[in-house]
Amino acid sequence: MCGICGFVASGSRDKIQISTMHQSLGHRGPDDWGAQVFHVNGHTVGLGHRRLSIIDLSEAGHQPMADESGDIWIVYNGEVYNYPDLRKELATKAYSFRGNGDTEVILYAYREWGLACLDKFSGMFALAIYDRTAGKLILARDRVGIKPLYYYHRNRDFAFASELKALMAYEGFRKEIDLDSLYQYLSFQYVPAPRSIFANTYKLEPGCYLTLDLSTNEVEVTRYWDPFQFAIFDDELKAKPEKEYLIQLDQLLQRSVQGHMISDVPLGAFLSGGIDSSLVVAMMARYSPQPVKTFTIGFHEAYRDEAPFARKIAAYLHTDHYEYYLSPRDVFDVIPKLVDNFDEPFGDNSALPTFLVSQFARQEVTVVLSGDGGDELFGGYGRYGRLAKAAQIDRFLPAGIRRASFGLLKWLPVDNLQRIAAGMQYDELVELFHYLLAMWKGDDHKRFIGSRYDFEETPFYRTWRKTASYHLLTRLMLIDLNTYLPDDGLTKVDRASMAHSLEARVPLLDHHVVEFALNLPIVYKLKRGEQKYLLKRLLSKYVPPELYMRPKKGFSVPLNEWLRNELRYLVDDYLKPERIRRRGLLNVDVLNEIVQKHMSGRYNYFYMLWTVIMLEMWFERWVD
Repeated sequence: MCGICGFVASGSRDKIQISTMHQSLGHRGPDDWGAQVFHVNGHTVGLGHRRLSIIDLSEAGHQPMADESGDIWIVYNGEVYNYPDLRKELATKAYSFRGNGDTEVILYAYREWGLACLDKFSGMFALAIYDRTAGKLILARDRVGIKPLYYYHRNRDFAFASELKALMAYEGFRKEIDLDSLYQYLSFQYVPAPRSIFANTYKLEPGCYLTLDLSTNEVEVTRYWDPFQFAIFDDELKAKPEKEYLIQLDQLLQRSVQGHMISDVPLGAFLSGGIDSSLVVAMMARYSPQPVKTFTIGFHEAYRDEAPFARKIAAYLHTDHYEYYLSPRDVFDVIPKLVDNFDEPFGDNSALPTFLVSQFARQEVTVVLSGDGGDELFGGYGRYGRLAKAAQIDRFLPAGIRRASFGLLKWLPVDNLQRIAAGMQYDELVELFHYLLAMWKGDDHKRFIGSRYDFEETPFYRTWRKTASYHLLTRLMLIDLNTYLPDDGLTKVDRASMAHSLEARVPLLDHHVVEFALNLPIVYKLKRGEQKYLLKRLLSKYVPPELYMRPKKGFSVPLNEWLRNELRYLVDDYLKPERIRRRGLLNVDVLNEIVQKHMSGRYNYFYMLWTVIMLEMWFERWVD
């Protein structure tokens, strides 16, 4: 795992610029670094790399790396797990290799197959290739967005990097806030791709590559993998017997987990005791010659503590298990570090325990496997079932009656009833889905920012439109796969793990598994109200059901209570009316109303407050 950066600029630049950029990514690659600058036809191309050595620890893995002609150069972040097979195939075409890693294989795969090589890669990656002969810079990102890749394009300045902080270190970068992105952040708790918080700055979307023509300064983004082509129309498919799907899924996951365990450094796994992580660890235990090292974060609040469940799974699978119990003091210490490492506003509070479990795991291992992706692929979120029920209600309860009920219930002084009522006002299910997910919701969001937010222009809504002919639950999962998973879940894991130079791998998101899940009939994802039905059936082959069959608790800290007590200083310091008023972006009176309601203890608005706290801390650290 590594960090990459680079730029294309008119005129002559030296290595100092690229060195400044890659130094900001030192946490992503403490083991080695490299920089290369090219002067061509009146402009400069710079490539920078920070290396976390995982496979082939020798100097042969040094980047930027060139082919033997010196015409093709690469900087690369990630792991291509099928590189041994590709290496053998390329060897039959007379390619010879200096080292034993995957970077060189990617380089020669591009030389042999051009951009069609991306279809051959199985893994997680963000890469940049400078093709001097073609006069092009190429960026590419893996199919589901496991690894990040930002780029900046303004006039004749083009720069790219694994994280925004490296772009901010580029001398041509301008910190201009994109207000539409800020409004989307307040709704979603992250900035959805392809936008970023800054103007002229973008995330390369998953499954895409970008080509910059150095002679014309023109950028073209092309999609090479599209999840929609694999998602089935349920009414057009007769489901095969359950056993056939179960065997196929077992084979795919075993192959994926085994491939993800390739490493020349110590390896372990995050274990929550839930379905996804337990299945990953169970399969790791099958292939590991030593007990798998597993890591869990616990909470002192029993109602949200999953550590006892993880402990039972670990004991059954005979893992070498480590657990750490989280306290308000831990959160107090880690919040400033969180803002340093999440250099774009990020409001998902589960980043706190993810950051701490990564720090904890790094004391023992350099690579961890994680269970991310199972919920989005196999129907694990409760909101899917709630939307399915809402669709049934909508068939016999006219919109006029629903809106009238909202008009009555919204005045009741009971927080939960008000929220239920608010969900009744929407005519489209996608609006209700957005309501269930949003931090600042409905009228509160409009009052807070004004009438400047166009929900229909968000990637969330565009995916809904694009999937109009699909089964409802397939549509919901595709929205999450396209937005929430890469821009929240995977971003969280990447930044939290790489802050500690820890590589996190996600075997459930191997593209063969993803394509299988997209083509899996809904009945095997949500069966008679049971979520992740097929995954649970598969896990029962490895672990007794009584060890994992329980309600889902999630992986978040109790900020509801802590913001009123141990972490109240965050509310007092960062939500002060004069501070918000001075920023001139948000409605101070609306925010103060929400603060007062939450601090009274009668309402739970921590998720709204947390997004603003994180936004203000981000402004303080990265803009002011």
